[in-house]
Amino acid sequence: MSTLSQFGFGGGGGIKKILRGVIRLPTPAFNGAKTQVAIISPVDTSKSILYYLGVINGVSSQAYANGAYGTSTLAMIQLTTSTTITATIGDNNQNFGASATSTPPTISWQLVEYY
Repeated sequence: MSTLSQFGFGGGGGIKKILRGVIRLPTPAFNGAKTQVAIISPVDTSKSILYYLGVINGVSSQAYANGAYGTSTLAMIQLTTSTTITATIGDNNQNFGASATSTPPTISWQLVEYY
């Protein structure tokens, strides 16, 4: 059985910092992807784990009723620097967000830094 200490996490001091947030992305164009960054307080990237908590696709209910949108939104996040989380959303070959009443997709995340 693996433990976090085997991977260099939590070997002696446990959790140092927990950060949580959301990143609202620009609405992707048809068959495209968009990125957005979040600036966070500095962390040691070698002792941090970034958790993807989910995405809310902000398309309008009218767009779903019209059959203009698919049912999946591809999204990912990564800790790109000690102070930056980058989120990317793709449209999986669907036309997400074309409606004027849509709101951008929002990604939830949590970062845990260990001693």
